[in-house]
Amino acid sequence: LHDGRSISVCRLGDVGEGYVLLEVYPEEGVNEESKAARRKPGETDEVFWDRIVLPYESIARVIVTVTNPEEQPVMGFHAQ
Repeated sequence: LHDGRSISVCRLGDVGEGYVLLEVYPEEGVNEESKAARRKPGETDEVFWDRIVLPYESIARVIVTVTNPEEQPVMGFHAQ
């Protein structure tokens, strides 16, 4: 992002005029603890990651790669 932060994106949500909705991995990374904290009560498989809305003008650079999210996710937005 233009403010220097990076965001690791899990899924692209809604794309609107001037903004994008993203489902993002936690800053601490993906591990069993972060998954357990985001599981719906009573469910064992489905994990709900945080969602954010970003205006396009806040995005400095986009890097898209394919990787296993269990191993250091690299998909996301990175400051230049």
